[in-house]
Amino acid sequence: MKRSVTVLVFLLAFALVLAGCSKEQGGEAPVTDPSFTLDTQDTAIVITADNAAKGTGGIGYLSFGENEYMNYHLDGENDEEVLRVVIFVNEHPDNPMAYTDPDAEGCYLDFTVQNSTGGLIAMEPGDYAFNISVDSDAFNGTGAFEVYTDDDVNATIANPWTTVASVDQVDILCGFPFNTPETLGDMHRDSEYNCAEELRIASVSYLWTDQDGSEWIKGEIRKAVKHLYDPEQYGSLSGVWDTYDEEKEVDGVQLSLIDGLVRVAEWESDNFRYSIWCQDGLPEEEMMAAVEQVK
Repeated sequence: MKRSVTVLVFLLAFALVLAGCSKEQGGEAPVTDPSFTLDTQDTAIVITADNAAKGTGGIGYLSFGENEYMNYHLDGENDEEVLRVVIFVNEHPDNPMAYTDPDAEGCYLDFTVQNSTGGLIAMEPGDYAFNISVDSDAFNGTGAFEVYTDDDVNATIANPWTTVASVDQVDILCGFPFNTPETLGDMHRDSEYNCAEELRIASVSYLWTDQDGSEWIKGEIRKAVKHLYDPEQYGSLSGVWDTYDEEKEVDGVQLSLIDGLVRVAEWESDNFRYSIWCQDGLPEEEMMAAVEQVK
């Protein structure tokens, strides 16, 4: 069984994202203020802000069952407005408002949400505390974090991905060959491929096997037609939204690193764009070797 924490971020295109607790993010604990209202309902947390200052925020609580997701969206006044969201497994820490340490016990996710964006995160069943605060100079607008079921997801998002059993079928649907390595770090390539036919994007996941034999998606390689995928409009081809402590270019490949390991590699070659994502990161030399194998 394949299991993963998955984020589906939808702007003008549909992207698949994997999220984790971001060690590189720190920050102050949120400060309650009348300009920032957080209303916890049965299946949603609703945010209303009236020019709330940076650092103001609050705590809300949601519970998720099997095959349930967190749908979120943010509607502020300008592109600079950002909310920071830290999700804890409930009861950890005892006072989520005092959170300042990204490595705190019970931290499930730590990420920021840009204005006019939304997403869908597959949640593990359980009870969660949401620490939500303003991460820009100010925020004026609304936001919501809601519990979604499979039916809600199907009604909201038209999934552009088609799963196929062979790389030959990728060529038929997307119109190009898709050559990828059998392994990526300590992960093995999935036996199935994904194609977004209308967007002309091909994808294959890489699976890590734990001690009980369960498989987790911890890597992915994508290929897209260059003139059809504009990163300025759609964002990173990898679909990964994270904060990196180092970004650099090596031999035409853009590398994004956390703690000295490459999490994302993106590059262009001939008429195509490519990306490699690795949740746990790879040494630079190992990532560049993988880049050479992707065609």
